[in-house]
Amino acid sequence: MQDWYILACDGENQSTCQIAVVEVKPGQTTIAPIPIPEAHFPARAPWRAPSWLFGVSLVFFGIDILKPHHVPDRQSEEKLGLSHSRLLLKGAKRVLLHELRIVLNTVSNEEIAAAAATRAESPMEQRRSPNKRKGWQQREKLYDVIRKVLGINPQLQGIDFCAELDRRHAPPHWDWTRSGEWREGLTWKEAWQIPELQRKIRRVRQEAQNKG
Repeated sequence: MQDWYILACDGENQSTCQIAVVEVKPGQTTIAPIPIPEAHFPARAPWRAPSWLFGVSLVFFGIDILKPHHVPDRQSEEKLGLSHSRLLLKGAKRVLLHELRIVLNTVSNEEIAAAAATRAESPMEQRRSPNKRKGWQQREKLYDVIRKVLGINPQLQGIDFCAELDRRHAPPHWDWTRSGEWREGLTWKEAWQIPELQRKIRRVRQEAQNKG
């Protein structure tokens, strides 16, 4: 991951570097010498990120708001210090692992649901009550609240929609609490300010309408 950021920000890293600048002329052949690398690479100096990269830290790196005297000058031409650079890379890794965990949980749930839907039941199993996914009661309760809210005002959406869910004490989607996206004490209006949850709130609003 560090090598990728170095390449994206600096244009080259220890594995990928520019060896020549070639002017292309139509109909002509251009020759550029390819240097033979040394047998041993020199030790790489610790990478220092560009200052502008800290400007997108909240979205891409999961870094909470820092105290004013800890925030670097994002308009500076100077590179960030080693501590800020390490903070960005550590946050990027945390966000990547969090996103992977969410995707894996979603895929796992979908595969389990698909397997349950296609599995042939024995006569004894057919007499039993239907096997529902864990957390289905909380999901259905959320859908019921959404349908009631939209039944009064079908056009309600965004922060106003979330405020109405808060007023009616709507529970969060069970999958969100299980994955850790919805922390304890979070309100629907606060969740709307989080890009990933904002997208999922729109989707669950649509799902509740379709199932209604």
